[in-house]
Amino acid sequence: MITAQMQEQNQHIGEEIDLASFCAPIGTSVSKTTRMSGVLSVINTKKNGKRITLSSELMARLNDPETVQFAFREDQIAIAEKLPNNETSFGLKRCGSRSIVYAAKLVEEVTQRFQIDFCERTTYTFQDVIFTEFDGYPVAVVSVR
Repeated sequence: MITAQMQEQNQHIGEEIDLASFCAPIGTSVSKTTRMSGVLSVINTKKNGKRITLSSELMARLNDPETVQFAFREDQIAIAEKLPNNETSFGLKRCGSRSIVYAAKLVEEVTQRFQIDFCERTTYTFQDVIFTEFDGYPVAVVSVR
């Protein structure tokens, strides 16, 4: 039966079609350019959990630590192996080219602090980052706006 349908469809391949009778779409192509790929993603799903992923580029600039600390200011997140006035470190799991922090409470705090709306999305990715240093440790400062 499938073969008969395919043969029937193939019979129409040689037909001439007046392509001038087609209308072009009204919408236009928009070129999206990005400065760089995302360095930090916040994932907040009911089905697949809550986590923060860090890019391999970011981790390399932080000297690939086994744990990281997070700190917050207005619209920025600081990430480093060691930060001032901070005793809370988060372990990292490697998955492909990314490092993942599985910490639901951290995701909830980031979501509330930066008023991130996950009603219609499960992931927010941020790409703007600057680097500085604290006590010899490299620090990534990611813009969350």
